[in-house]
Amino acid sequence: MYPVISVGSIQLPSYLLIISLIYSTHVFWLTGRAAKFTFNRNRVLDVGMAVMVGGFIGARLLHVIWEEPAYYWENPKEIFYFWQGGYVFFGGLIGAIVSGLFLLRKDKADWFRWLDLFAPLVASGYALGRLSCLAAGCCYGKKTDVPWCIVFPQGVEAPRGICLHPSQVYSSLWEAAILGLLVYLEKKNRTLRVGQLFFIWLALHALGRIWQEFFRADFRGPVFMGLTISTAIGVCLFLFALYILRLLNKGKV
Repeated sequence: MYPVISVGSIQLPSYLLIISLIYSTHVFWLTGRAAKFTFNRNRVLDVGMAVMVGGFIGARLLHVIWEEPAYYWENPKEIFYFWQGGYVFFGGLIGAIVSGLFLLRKDKADWFRWLDLFAPLVASGYALGRLSCLAAGCCYGKKTDVPWCIVFPQGVEAPRGICLHPSQVYSSLWEAAILGLLVYLEKKNRTLRVGQLFFIWLALHALGRIWQEFFRADFRGPVFMGLTISTAIGVCLFLFALYILRLLNKGKV
């Protein structure tokens, strides 16, 4: 829709601009939650920076390795053209968690509390981030005749002049609903155990990603046993989250 936003003579990629704004504004939310969790504010900011960098690297690497390996083998310098897009959320999630836990490895920290700290921020960031996909015309849906279909103009990745499922909007609304649930649970449910907030988010996010993939038409790399990489990861994470939630409910974690 708006792949580039012009500010005077400067042209900024809308996707990168929106993602940057999301990260910048969520820093304030993160520091507020740090006080609620009685975490050291500076340590939280350090971990937040590690999570951000690890997330970007992980999201980029999964795109490069799985979705377009041949292209980047021929054009290796373009691996670093991050402003051109090309990210996979699950790669970012894995990269963010690994980098955050690596930084905390010597802190004797309760890792599940740290995951709970970030859970609503991840949901919020994802919901808003999918709107940046809508603006950029990436992650587009399949052809359809539903009344709420969307038609992209020329100049974006999505096919122009064709009614498509607004898959980005589906993802954003689903994640916004998850965010609402997380906020409600934190405020109203005093029996939540440490770790439940994050793994509830993970289970619902993965479940949403599984059904949302059926509406997508953009290229997402090779298909494995009829599944895209995001669907396959989504199934694994959904089952893993249910398993951890079961253990948490029994007090075994």
